[in-house]
Amino acid sequence: MDEKDSMDFLDETDRQILLMLKSNSRTALKTIGESVHLTAQAVSNRIIRLQKLQVIRRYTIDVNEEKLGMAMIAYITVFMKTREHQQLQRLLQAEDIVKEVHRISGDGCYLVKVVCPGMMEINRLLDQLMEYGTYRLNLSTESIKG
Repeated sequence: MDEKDSMDFLDETDRQILLMLKSNSRTALKTIGESVHLTAQAVSNRIIRLQKLQVIRRYTIDVNEEKLGMAMIAYITVFMKTREHQQLQRLLQAEDIVKEVHRISGDGCYLVKVVCPGMMEINRLLDQLMEYGTYRLNLSTESIKG
């Protein structure tokens, strides 16, 4: 079943369940059921179906990085000068401070989100990126929505 077909199987109840899980993935099945007028077992069955359809891919937590000493957020646009995309991707996947990597169109080749304690870690990563091309660094000064 492709992605388009799986969307045909989502009804309003599925969408409400997904919204509740996105807000808090630990919401009790009973609580979700009361909200959507289903039993906890029926909610569980729908969630299992959504997982099988890969509508729900994983469950995560929202960590307050500042409380862990990770106060600096940077966005790095990478402009490739080589064709070593796979090597760059492996480097970025191996870096703990790299939280997201997107291959992009338009201005640049990759957009990299970094969360770390300070500039020393960013500078170390930037030095490694110079093997593959150039970059543009943007530092986050405030999170508005996250």
